[in-house]
Amino acid sequence: MWAHRRLVLSLVLCLAMVLVAAVALRMYGPGDVQDLLGLSRIASPTASPTPAPHQVYAFSFDFLPHDSADPMLLHVGQPVTFQWTPGPYFSAGDASPANRPFPVHCTLALYGPYPSLAALTKATDAAAASGDGIAPPGTPAFTTSPPNITDWDSKPHQIELVLPATLHAGYYQADSECLYDRDQGSSGTGIPIQIGV
Repeated sequence: MWAHRRLVLSLVLCLAMVLVAAVALRMYGPGDVQDLLGLSRIASPTASPTPAPHQVYAFSFDFLPHDSADPMLLHVGQPVTFQWTPGPYFSAGDASPANRPFPVHCTLALYGPYPSLAALTKATDAAAASGDGIAPPGTPAFTTSPPNITDWDSKPHQIELVLPATLHAGYYQADSECLYDRDQGSSGTGIPIQIGV
């Protein structure tokens, strides 16, 4: 007898809850009811999160401190800070949103020595005219790579080098090439410097 009454009472309570839920859905709508019950924070198993857009950056190259002298006179054994500075990366005229960062591979190479700035300029002009880029012909006298960079990085990347004693006096092209994994694009910057012993 008691088991029968408990069963009837349970059924009545279930029906009352269904009735209250139906009234709430009719009055407030499914979204508001989910908010009231705290269900909106639970992701649907079939829903996929939309990735947040990010600014995509390219990198320009320079060294610090860079005074107004061009080319700047540096000396072997002198510490020099080279810097890659991010700026907006434009693809078809617009900065591209992204759903993950892609690596950027930048290198630094010193080409030279050349006996004069005119000789260095002639070599770089010839390379540009032949479509070989901004680097003078030949093997670089020195190469290095900066730390890991991605195209989401919005802060400058720096490396500090002590100019090696193996470099001879003369004029050099400090050449940086960056390759972008996102679209297989590239960018390059060449800065003339003078190295004294």
